[in-house]
Amino acid sequence: MELKAVKREGKAGEGLIAAVAYNKENNVKLAVDAKAFDRAFRQVSTKEAIKLDVDGNVLNVKVQEVQIDKRRRTPIHIDFIIVG
Repeated sequence: MELKAVKREGKAGEGLIAAVAYNKENNVKLAVDAKAFDRAFRQVSTKEAIKLDVDGNVLNVKVQEVQIDKRRRTPIHIDFIIVG
């Protein structure tokens, strides 16, 4: 499964979910398309790795945590762990 992302400074734009991909060496702030993330997360959940394309740089990540807006029941922030 592959998912595209863009690096971000500040808040994510309309239709995007703020996210961070990290490990011991890296901490990358990014934003992913909400609909594309929903499709990918339904297929792989937290069990399998996702290829995250960040402006041409591909990272293998797993979803660590998804913060949900309790009222709207939509994701507002995603934590990815870089696995390789």
